[in-house]
Amino acid sequence: MGLLSRAADKSPLEKEIAQYHETNAAFHCLVFESSGSAGDDDKTGSHKKFSDMINIAGSVIPLPLNRSLILLPIAKDRELIAHRISKSLKTTQLLSFEADSPENALNKIRPLL
Repeated sequence: MGLLSRAADKSPLEKEIAQYHETNAAFHCLVFESSGSAGDDDKTGSHKKFSDMINIAGSVIPLPLNRSLILLPIAKDRELIAHRISKSLKTTQLLSFEADSPENALNKIRPLL
C-alpha cells in the first residue's frame, strides 16, 4: 500500500494531529469537556472559546461529546495552561499527556471518543 493510500485512509482527527506533528516532533495533548448542554451551539461556542484562549500558542480540534483536544508545543507549560483554561472557561480536564507521534496521541485519546 502506497503512502497516498495510507493518507487517504486517515480520519480528519488523525490528519490534523499528523499535520501538527510535522512541525512539532513532541507535543502536549490536553482534552477538555465543556460544561453545559451538548447541543451544537454549545459545542461551537466552546470550541471558539478554547481557540480564542489558545490563539497562536497551539491548535484546538473539536471532538465528539462536547470535548476539545488542544495540542501545544513541548516548550509550553502544559499544567499552567490546563489550569488557566479550567478556571477561566469552567471546563473539566479529562486528559493531559505528552506525545511524540500521532499514533501515540490517538491511542490515548481514542477511549474518550
